[in-house]
Amino acid sequence: MAAALEWGQQPLPAPVAAPYDIVLCSDLVYQPHAVQQLLSSMRDLAGPGSVVYASCEYRAGAGLEEMWRLMPAYGLQEELVPYTDLHEDWRSPDILVWKIIKQPQQQQQRQQQQQFQEQQQHLHKQQHQHLQE
Repeated sequence: MAAALEWGQQPLPAPVAAPYDIVLCSDLVYQPHAVQQLLSSMRDLAGPGSVVYASCEYRAGAGLEEMWRLMPAYGLQEELVPYTDLHEDWRSPDILVWKIIKQPQQQQQRQQQQQFQEQQQHLHKQQHQHLQE
């Protein structure tokens, strides 16, 4: 099934009956400001046993680095598919393909707790520096 989906749309539209076993995404990262909505949709479309395959051309400043950095916060774990594993007729050095899975809930919670602690430490350090000024 194919259906139009605005990234980050909540709730998912009626024809979208998530979670899906396999989600295919192509040429999808080209604006950094849309990365969070994209990751939100990936998370919502995937279930515990789902696999998301995503591909796009590497474009400097398009948001790929932001996507990789934010994936754990959305409970997603990515693995770059090796270039040599791609079919020789369809691979290109500037096209990246990822296999993305949804992390188990416990692992997501641990990562969120760790991120919260890191944020608290950063804020504490900023406050301490401000008080010394």
